Amino acid sequence: LRGEREIAALPADFPLPAKSSVEEAGAGTLYPYRIEWKTDARVNEVAGIMRTRLRDGKWRVLESTEDANGLQMKSARTGEPPVVAEVAVEPEGKGSRIRLEFSPVPASSVPGYQQWLESNGIVARHVDPKALGEP
Repeated sequence: LRGEREIAALPADFPLPAKSSVEEAGAGTLYPYRIEWKTDARVNEVAGIMRTRLRDGKWRVLESTEDANGLQMKSARTGEPPVVAEVAVEPEGKGSRIRLEFSPVPASSVPGYQQWLESNGIVARHVDPKALGEP
């Protein structure tokens, strides 16, 4: 199953609307993991559920913006393991698409993290300061 690793990494307490189904999963562009769901529920209904559940005490909403394109939230989970996430709820047909990108903290604990960085054009290598002429 494509995306099995990402789905397995999702914290069990991440709030999902009822009657949603996984559409895609794989590497994200903001964070190493990405999962997308589709639901027949309208954006405002899904956004309300997500906003409420992501403020339940285990999760915190760090930033939230809502416009004609839907809802975008930056969120964090303080439990074990700590997680950072970005959630987008957007209209799709008569329903909604929920896109989640997330990472446990520290992100370097993600299997394949180095390859994910490189696939996004981020090269992280240890450089000896002496080689750069630094004291």
